[in-house]
Amino acid sequence: MKFFPCFLLLFVTAAYDIFESVQAQYQSEFISLACGLVPKHTIYTEKKTKIIYKSDANHIDSGLVGRVSHEYTEHFEQQTWTLRSFPEGTRNCYNFNLTANQKYLIRGTFFYGNYDGLNRFSSFDLHISPVFKMATAFCAKAQGALWRWLHRHGTLRRA
Repeated sequence: MKFFPCFLLLFVTAAYDIFESVQAQYQSEFISLACGLVPKHTIYTEKKTKIIYKSDANHIDSGLVGRVSHEYTEHFEQQTWTLRSFPEGTRNCYNFNLTANQKYLIRGTFFYGNYDGLNRFSSFDLHISPVFKMATAFCAKAQGALWRWLHRHGTLRRA
């Protein structure tokens, strides 16, 4: 898969969750990020799922924030409305403090939403850890994808 360095990640909502309904009830052990949400201390509750989202800004120092095209905001949940793109560099990392021997279910949602007005096919490389790389691609406009990974003490397998 060809890598376009103009953006590594269009949109990611990273969450340590098993099921959205469980997370909505028991959020003390979960983190749900809305990428590109500003200011950095912004928090909101998604109306449909009742999941509490917070800005990703406390976990990353790079990237540009943006919004998907207005035509998509009425059809998709609020966490897809904002994004963080990476036009500079070959690797941009989110930083999380993890506990050894703990299991982490990581969910990422990627959505283009024609945020740049170019209505083009997009692709990027996604690294979950130094040893796990997954290349992915999206069609233009409203296409998106959801992946889940189980991460434990230096190992990673797809959930």
